[in-house]
Amino acid sequence: KQWYQRRVHGTGFMPMMVLSVLNFKVYLAMRLMRKRLLAKRMSREHGTHATKKRRKQHKTDVDLSLILIVTVAAFFIFHLPRVLISIYEAFTIKQMAVCGQKGLGYYQIWYLYAQAVAQILQVLRCSQNLPIYIWLNNSFRNSLIGCFRRCLRL
Repeated sequence: KQWYQRRVHGTGFMPMMVLSVLNFKVYLAMRLMRKRLLAKRMSREHGTHATKKRRKQHKTDVDLSLILIVTVAAFFIFHLPRVLISIYEAFTIKQMAVCGQKGLGYYQIWYLYAQAVAQILQVLRCSQNLPIYIWLNNSFRNSLIGCFRRCLRL
């Protein structure tokens, strides 16, 4: 039972906690940068070419941070059922082993459905990045549309 609980902590709980903390720090930094950008826009600063270039880079950083935050949030949504199932398994592993030794089935129907849903969500998680990039990154979306248009002309 202890090895299974360590597995749940090592592959489920700890990675989600670390990602939560890091994602929150990125969110705070993005919010601060966005406030600075708005303040500079309101003051109508017309600085040098380097200043304008720096502002554009800050805006790009904010946009990329948003993509990162949405990607991590989607990861949590897709990954959470697997973590919850692992926690359930950690608490019931003894009963599962006893039933298995006696040749009895321990798994309840909701558990089997939850396993299937978790597996489908894990497959979907692998393909989540492309829709997120298309949705949040105008440059990526325009490049992709341009590629499709060029392919259709051929």
